[in-house]
Amino acid sequence: MRALSISSTVFKRMTREFITLFFAIIFPAFFLFIFAMAFGRSGPLKNQKLDIAVMNRDEGVVANFGAGPDTLRLGVILLDVLGSLSYSPSSNWMKPDSSMAPLLDADSLRVAGRTQGPRRSSENAVFSVVDTLTEERALKRIASGDLDAALMIPAGFSKATMAMAMQNVMEKMFTGAVDRLSGADSGVFKQKPTVSDIQKMVDDISKKVEKKQKEAGVSLNSISLPSRKAPPVTLMLAGDPSRLSFSMASVVVNSVLEQFLKRVSETSLKKAMDLSPIEIAPPQELISIRSSNIAVQGRTVFDYQVPGVIVFALLMLVSLVAINFTLDSTHGHLERLRLTRMSVFDYFLGNMLPWAALSIAQLFLLFGIGRLLGYHGRGNIFSAIGIVALTSLSSISLALIIASLARNEKQASAISTLIAVPVSFLSGAFFPIGDVVIVKNLFGRPFGIMELSPWTHGTKALTGVMTFGKSAHEVLWYVAWQVALTFILFLIGIILFSKRRLAT
Repeated sequence: MRALSISSTVFKRMTREFITLFFAIIFPAFFLFIFAMAFGRSGPLKNQKLDIAVMNRDEGVVANFGAGPDTLRLGVILLDVLGSLSYSPSSNWMKPDSSMAPLLDADSLRVAGRTQGPRRSSENAVFSVVDTLTEERALKRIASGDLDAALMIPAGFSKATMAMAMQNVMEKMFTGAVDRLSGADSGVFKQKPTVSDIQKMVDDISKKVEKKQKEAGVSLNSISLPSRKAPPVTLMLAGDPSRLSFSMASVVVNSVLEQFLKRVSETSLKKAMDLSPIEIAPPQELISIRSSNIAVQGRTVFDYQVPGVIVFALLMLVSLVAINFTLDSTHGHLERLRLTRMSVFDYFLGNMLPWAALSIAQLFLLFGIGRLLGYHGRGNIFSAIGIVALTSLSSISLALIIASLARNEKQASAISTLIAVPVSFLSGAFFPIGDVVIVKNLFGRPFGIMELSPWTHGTKALTGVMTFGKSAHEVLWYVAWQVALTFILFLIGIILFSKRRLAT
């Protein structure tokens, strides 16, 4: 009964102080709004157009596929592909249009007069390709923040790319010849070929060459393919690694280049198969990977930050609770409470109940605001109540320790802020923090310095339950550590406060 009377007194004190409610409720909600604007669906990372400068020095390579010599400028086609990348209208995922195929058709190859790709600026374009710059000018614009990246395509890009493709063609043609000679589709010799077998194969190939020339109306002697030998080249992608936009550009360009080289090789092989008298079986993809867009596609960075903001809000209670305990000591409230035969249990329980109730109210309020701002939680909010209550107990325990050491409420407020704000960042409430491992294997897991904080485990448990929809069993590791660390913190707080405040 005495505990409830103390709770009623604490609750009335809370409601009289507008600043208390502001820091406890409105301030974290304001943080949610800021993070939603920055990292939500309407944030700057949504369909962000990346400014990239291109310096295409590719000289091309001359080839003749039977219709006259053409200059293949694969650097231009690569820039066409980059310029054609667009975001899907329904999400912030990127997809290329059909400009990558076919790469080696005659119409797309007669680009001898062009050295740069077209400038595209569609609404959903991934890249905004700016005018050609010198390397020095591009680096200056990157340093000043005007450009996200600069791509330099070297002079021998087409030669090196086609050399790779021709190596693949020759390898497949050799395999086809071996298959033809051995009489086995698998390319494994069933028996040693005789001289007559070889002569028969040569005669067969000669007849097919004549037939191909008549069908195509062109002599195979007039066809000239790029060399299989070329010096290696390196494409340079420059940018500021501290900027997220450069990381995005780097991932996209590397992915496009990988697919581009694969497509050039496949198209070259198809051309060779059309012209070659040797029957070449098309290569089979024995191993492939297929992407499937599941519910995670709709998730944003903001979804990972909502649970962290809730933990941050609970840490903001440290200052308020510490001030409340300090006021009891400095204003003589404790002396009057001792006259009522109040037990230590009554005092602590009476103080904890209002703050725990406020913490749960914060959970529902911030969860609701998060939903309005675009939060995509997969878990049940009621499953997070226990974690929030436990996290609020951690904050109250820390407040007890601070109130035991502070001389007045100003000191309590200053010390609380000095401790709570860094702890909120170090707990990973806003973004992941690197850790220093102190135990490499603790029950099958590494254990770091940051995990000595109950708020770190609270953040991980709350994120698992709210954002990923995990069960209590799946976050049991974090909850168990949070219970153990909170108990230690609470025990220290009770001992210090009892000796320094209640015993005097």
